[in-house]
Amino acid sequence: MGFYLLQPPRRLKDYQNITYIENRKSIKKGENYLLGKRQGNNEYILIFDNYKNVKKMGTQVLPIDNKDLIKLIKKQELKVNERIYDKSPKSFRTLLQKTTKVFFKESLNVNDIRILHSTFNVNIRNLKEDSRKMGHSVMMKLNNYIRT
Repeated sequence: MGFYLLQPPRRLKDYQNITYIENRKSIKKGENYLLGKRQGNNEYILIFDNYKNVKKMGTQVLPIDNKDLIKLIKKQELKVNERIYDKSPKSFRTLLQKTTKVFFKESLNVNDIRILHSTFNVNIRNLKEDSRKMGHSVMMKLNNYIRT
């Protein structure tokens, strides 16, 4: 759940199909990965090559820089070449809704979280970068996610 609450949230499918790897040689086209074990200056990197806008935006390589998220990932004791979440999309949605109910007293879905993030983290200087991290364009963010 940290992927949704501790950084710009992406669509459900983007995180649903992430495989944990520790070597760039394991990367296959059309897959999403969490690359671990110190990669340059970063401990973990997300690689998205299977998401809604991949044809427009290309493969995305996003270092994880949130220290709380890094701590959560370390606690997971992930195994190489295994999905970080191996449940069905329905079960993933249910877990997200139960978790958000605990924190926000309201059951939220992925789209709700994307709207909340976009609305309350609006900063003109980082609008483009935040949109990129969420896997959509600035126009998509302005038209669909930012509420006033």
